[in-house]
Amino acid sequence: MTAPPQHKQRYYYIFWSIATLSVVIGQINVINTYNRLSNNLETIIIEQASKEVSKATKESSEVFNERKSTKDTP
Repeated sequence: MTAPPQHKQRYYYIFWSIATLSVVIGQINVINTYNRLSNNLETIIIEQASKEVSKATKESSEVFNERKSTKDTP
């Protein structure tokens, strides 16, 4: 006695459904991880840029104050 073909076909569809879901779930996981990485990298870059800007602003104000003080003294 052999198994009916529908029984074999049912396992085929179950297998491919599970495989497809696994791939989709993996892709969603990759997308979420990439988005978190991108947000963290953006935060780091913004922090570094703001530090550089504040450093440059401080240095330029010091230079401006030095030039101003040398012009004021006769």
